[in-house]
Amino acid sequence: MTAELVRQDTSDAPHEPVMPPASLEHRPITQIGHYKLMEKLGTGELGNVYRARHWTLEHDVAIKLVAREVQRNTTRLEQFRREARLAAKFQHANLVNAIDVGRSETGHYFFVMEYMSGGNLQEILDSVQVFDEGQAVEIIMQVARALDYIDSRGAVHRAVHPRNIFIAPNQVAKLAGFGLARNLIDRAPTRSTARVEIEYYLSPEEARNEPTDIRSDIYSLGAILYHMVTGRPPFIGKGPVQVLARRVTDDPPHPKMFNPAISDALARILLRMLAREATERYSHPRELLEDLALLKLSGPSIELERDYEREASVSRFRGRHLPGFFRRSRGKAFSMGSFLFLGIAAAALFSSLGLGLYLFGR
Repeated sequence: MTAELVRQDTSDAPHEPVMPPASLEHRPITQIGHYKLMEKLGTGELGNVYRARHWTLEHDVAIKLVAREVQRNTTRLEQFRREARLAAKFQHANLVNAIDVGRSETGHYFFVMEYMSGGNLQEILDSVQVFDEGQAVEIIMQVARALDYIDSRGAVHRAVHPRNIFIAPNQVAKLAGFGLARNLIDRAPTRSTARVEIEYYLSPEEARNEPTDIRSDIYSLGAILYHMVTGRPPFIGKGPVQVLARRVTDDPPHPKMFNPAISDALARILLRMLAREATERYSHPRELLEDLALLKLSGPSIELERDYEREASVSRFRGRHLPGFFRRSRGKAFSMGSFLFLGIAAAALFSSLGLGLYLFGR
């Protein structure tokens, strides 16, 4: 029954909305297909999300139940079907994966996903306030892997914010909320919803309602990381309009203003992620992952050299400079400039000695 519904309701053929029978229109819903609804988890743009349990397998899932008013609207129902198609195509260890989609015997459209019992990142931010740098980097790297996977398939998520990042009890981070995803190949027209709770994480181009690409997702991820390590979003204001206006016209405050313990390396990475111009950000999540991996490997004791001329001589990752010249804060190793100076001096010394011996021999 369910498999047949998947084939029918995720096809590209247009169809008219199918409403529940009038006798069932206002009856409380306690069961969808093989799933018993246990509790309401929240409300999204397209309907309510419930924790549910499979009758036979007895494992918990999350079910998005499409609201009746959405089912009456062909355009919004198509948005739900697009979300289901996209979610079915994207399966990754750091994405909340789709399990099933269809229409129940009562005519209700539903979408079954993994159930994440650990809570979302916004809830953790509300209680933790400021994350340890290493812990924050580990979570963001997992989300960046999900974005790298999405980017490799020509899509943009467009809904990267703390409420869409779930942390499982085993500390695995998963990105959800694919309802606003836009496939660059299909050119499916969608618009991001500027809701109050996500205004702090929208990119400048989203605030201006301009076309976006994966660099907008990188900006949003940077805003989340900024919030995690400083205890506040990059821009705050009296309302969403003021927050959006500041994002478009101002550069973000340096993160060390709010948490001096942040390493210089992480601060530089953050400011690149949050550049107002998309061309000044990381072009792809893979590039961001390389720098975060280097930061993680080097540990919190590293600092970034502020000598930009010295930066230019650093080895490259995939044809671009590292975010800075990494060195150990306690290390005694010479810098690259020092090695170059010593090399020139040694060459000059040996040349002088050779010339002296030659003249002396004559």
